[in-house]
Amino acid sequence: MSEEISNSGSEVLAQYIPLAKSAKCLIQDISTVYENAECNKEICLVIMDRVKIAECAMDIKMRNKKENESTFRKREYFLAFKSFENLLTNIKDYVTKVSTFKGYKKYLNKTEVKNRYEKLTEEYNTCMKDLNFTMAIINENDRNSDVQNVDKALTDVEKTLKEMDKDNIDELIQKIDILKSENSEVHVQRINSSELSEPVGSTKGTRGSRSHILKRFYKEIDAVACKPINNITEHIERELSVLGKLNQSQYILNFYGLSNINGTEYMIFEWDEYGTLKEVYNGFDIPWNRKVQFIRDICRGLVFLRRANMFHHDVRCESVFVTQNLNSKLGNFKLARQADGKSTFIGDLVIDVIRWMAPEQIKKYSHSTADLYTSKCEVFRGSLQNFRCERYSRSCFKR
Repeated sequence: MSEEISNSGSEVLAQYIPLAKSAKCLIQDISTVYENAECNKEICLVIMDRVKIAECAMDIKMRNKKENESTFRKREYFLAFKSFENLLTNIKDYVTKVSTFKGYKKYLNKTEVKNRYEKLTEEYNTCMKDLNFTMAIINENDRNSDVQNVDKALTDVEKTLKEMDKDNIDELIQKIDILKSENSEVHVQRINSSELSEPVGSTKGTRGSRSHILKRFYKEIDAVACKPINNITEHIERELSVLGKLNQSQYILNFYGLSNINGTEYMIFEWDEYGTLKEVYNGFDIPWNRKVQFIRDICRGLVFLRRANMFHHDVRCESVFVTQNLNSKLGNFKLARQADGKSTFIGDLVIDVIRWMAPEQIKKYSHSTADLYTSKCEVFRGSLQNFRCERYSRSCFKR
């Protein structure tokens, strides 16, 4: 005979309430992971559907407490409920890892990922039977169908990772992680001012409302923009070091280093002949095929950053620069952070960027302190950028 809990009915139920609340929180977390997944979306969907059905079965069981009081009194049932909470914790850990490229690569290979998935499936089915959550038990047909979806997802992500390996993304992420470490040495490339020659002839050597951006030629070959910078702290140096590592992408504005020109510190960037994308759209009528190229370059820049485990945080027309060859490149990385890093509070700048923000970001600045920036926010900004490029041309930037 099973051991029973001898407390009163209300006391017995009270022991299950914290477990049920914890289970609901974990299921919500799993759902959030699915929504923000950048890879293995199919696996996360299969698992999310399962735990949602289990949640429904749990709710029905908890609502019918009178009819199920004898079941709740059994200590083995209480232990099964506790096992359900532990299982959800393990499932959350699993989907969190496989839903990002960085997390996925912590596993040795797709075989290990699949084996872990099948082990969790077995544990899930056992737990559902122990709890008598009949509606949540996986039948053979559903299980076979789910396995096919899992196999397809793993094949797709392995293909993507091979493409990432060609760009040495792992090495780049490792370098950035080291630079982000407070204990690492910071080294920003220094450029001797003698290597920066002034333009000759009628070419204008300055840019900006106060002519504060200087045009120079680095080693008499590459046109560069020299932007003044004040108060270079260790934090700023660390960010500039990270920026220097992003040069391997042709869709990121090249940062050469720092230089002292006539006693003033300057950041040396690739010269953007036509200025920002906002300036281009204000000054020129852009043909449709060129707009498509701008959009493509912006998207490729964002993909590169995401693969490098970074978010730009400030994707808008003022952060896209157009070079002499009419290539658009992402710049203005002062708000950029690693994907798992906290957003920088932008203060007064929010007035300029609020129309580019995702709704959840606007909510953060209106009445929430939670850090809600995810890949969805970055995609929203990129999509809004593309929409404005395609639809409005000059008119939307004159506000």
